[in-house]
Amino acid sequence: MLKHKDESGTSGDEVKTLQELVAKYNKVTDEAIRATVEKLVNTSIKQGQDPNDYFMKKTVARYEIDRMGKTISDRTFNDICVRGFTAEHKHITAMMYRGPTYHVEQMQSTMLHLLLDNLSRNDGVKGAIAGRGIAITVEPFAGYNVGKNGH
Repeated sequence: MLKHKDESGTSGDEVKTLQELVAKYNKVTDEAIRATVEKLVNTSIKQGQDPNDYFMKKTVARYEIDRMGKTISDRTFNDICVRGFTAEHKHITAMMYRGPTYHVEQMQSTMLHLLLDNLSRNDGVKGAIAGRGIAITVEPFAGYNVGKNGH
């Protein structure tokens, strides 16, 4: 084996150098995976936050972890998502644990509907959801033949 000296900080032995580089790469990769998993697990939804925003952050972190070679099953991902919910979402947590087929898309949709429903019930919000006190602007209808409103 050839020995060489350079500024790389490696031993100079080609085989050993390769092993050292692989170990350094694996260490960096493991640290990156660990950091991304922490980001995935520790992201929590804030009260009143758009659930689409919350689930997008979770999904992006899951994708990054998958790209690094680690796979998170759908069931585990569902559980991680539920752990980030606030008390206002306890019924969604219960649905997820009762029904193993209840998945992220259903949670997201349910949470979005609840958020929109809450916004529509808020007196300070104008034009929320139809059927919940929304004011719909309607142009007066001009009759077909007469050209007068209401005919």
